[in-house]
Amino acid sequence: MRLLELSILRKVLWSGANVATKITNCPNPENAEKFIDFLTSVDAQEALASVLNRPLRTGVELPEGMIPLEEMEYFYWDVKDVEAKKTGHY
Repeated sequence: MRLLELSILRKVLWSGANVATKITNCPNPENAEKFIDFLTSVDAQEALASVLNRPLRTGVELPEGMIPLEEMEYFYWDVKDVEAKKTGHY
């Protein structure tokens, strides 16, 4: 079962912030919770890290070249300022 789950996980197209949520009044809340549990499991986080996604769990080894969060420099990004300075369509 684990190989099948990891195989499926590696074929899923991931983009953006990689967000998963359970929708209120969804038809299968138990399955939604199981899926989120799976996504945050050590096995899934290791599989995601292997394709350069930052793991959510501590204890999961970072991919080569990925800087640990505590070593990253952060900056403030003002979305309204960026929108005001936009010069065309992307």
